[in-house]
Amino acid sequence: MSFLKYLIFFFIFYSLLSCLTKNEFSLKDRPSNLLQEEKFIAVFSDIILLEATANQQSPNLLHTQKVMNISSPEILTKHHVSKKQYMDAFEYYAEDKEKMTEIYTKILDNYNIELSKIK
Repeated sequence: MSFLKYLIFFFIFYSLLSCLTKNEFSLKDRPSNLLQEEKFIAVFSDIILLEATANQQSPNLLHTQKVMNISSPEILTKHHVSKKQYMDAFEYYAEDKEKMTEIYTKILDNYNIELSKIK
């Protein structure tokens, strides 16, 4: 095969590859220890709530970081999740913007349900 044929083949292959959506082709493999979506939502929800509480206590970024560093491991322990499992799951789910939007929506729905129980 001549160089020109290789170049054409590469161009066609690259063009087809670029047409695929992120759901059809992803450079990041699914982690072997991936948290199920519902478990990830539970952990992520608690971490978001912790961060919001820390921010409400003090708008100082250093205070928020300190609270997060102290309390985040407790949340992970509560859910029986390692930091690596959580970070791998976060990176995996964050790769898909639609999936993360869906996750945030579920978290917000869960907060609204809890809020309605308090009222």
